[in-house]
Amino acid sequence: MKPMLGILGVSAADSLHRVDPMVRSAGSLWSLLLHLALSLTLIAALIWGSIYLMKRMSGRSSTKGGRRIRVVECRFIAPKKAIYIVQIGGRTMALGVTDAHITMLTELPDLPPETETAAASNAFSKWMKKI
Repeated sequence: MKPMLGILGVSAADSLHRVDPMVRSAGSLWSLLLHLALSLTLIAALIWGSIYLMKRMSGRSSTKGGRRIRVVECRFIAPKKAIYIVQIGGRTMALGVTDAHITMLTELPDLPPETETAAASNAFSKWMKKI
């Protein structure tokens, strides 16, 4: 005769073989959480990789010699309205840009960027010497 436990009449041998469903599912819960974490990590890596590739490929041109279009400077003059100084090939142009149109304002004479940078750095060094 088996000793009885509780009022339901469950024997001690039966209670050893029966496992609470919450305890049984605890092992599978950890495996599900691990699977979820690995899946999210993989998805995040794929998103990061695709963003990296898009940034890297968006700046490339189809010419072997390098970029033919370069934005030298941009100044906003009103909301959604700006003036861009752009070098295309060997030409430097001022472009008026709005949300609906792009208009060439004028063609500018070419100025070497080294002269412009050197003049700005000399002015800055003179200002620092005054202080």
